[in-house]
Amino acid sequence: DVQYGMYRSTNGGESWELINSNLANTYIMTAGINPLNPNQIFIGTHGGGLWTSDNNLASVETENVVPLEYELIQSYPNPFNSSTRIVINNPVRQMVHIQLFTIEGRLVADLLNTRLSAGTSSRTLQADNLSPGIYFIAVQAGNDFVTRKIVKLD
Repeated sequence: DVQYGMYRSTNGGESWELINSNLANTYIMTAGINPLNPNQIFIGTHGGGLWTSDNNLASVETENVVPLEYELIQSYPNPFNSSTRIVINNPVRQMVHIQLFTIEGRLVADLLNTRLSAGTSSRTLQADNLSPGIYFIAVQAGNDFVTRKIVKLD
C-alpha cells in the first residue's frame, strides 16, 4: 500500500521513511531544499499549500546545478546584526561585481569583483564596522544588474 507524501532515506536508498507529519495525504507538486539552510525543506502541495520542516536531513550531497537565469537571492538574515549572507545564482561563467551602498548612494565597500563559475555562490558580509541603518547590495553580472535592500541593526 503506497502512501503519498515525502520520504527520506538515511542509508543511500536501501530503506525509506515517510516524513509526512502535519502534511496529511496530499499530492506533492514540488519540493526543495533551502539554499541558506540545507536542513530545511519546502514542499508545495496540489491544493496550493506550503509545508516546511526543519532538521529532517541527516546529510545532503550537493551538486553544482547550473541555474537557468541569473538571480540575487534576498540576503539572510535580513535585518541582521553582525553578518548576512549573499547568495547568487549564476547561469554562466562571468565577471561578478558586488558593492555595498548607503541609502544615500555612497559606496561603502567593494565586496567582490571576480569571475565566478556557473552555479550558486555565496558570500558572507561581515558588518561589525557598519553603523545601523539601511544599505543596498548592488550586483552586476554580465549585463544583469540587481539591487537588494538590507537593514543593519545594532
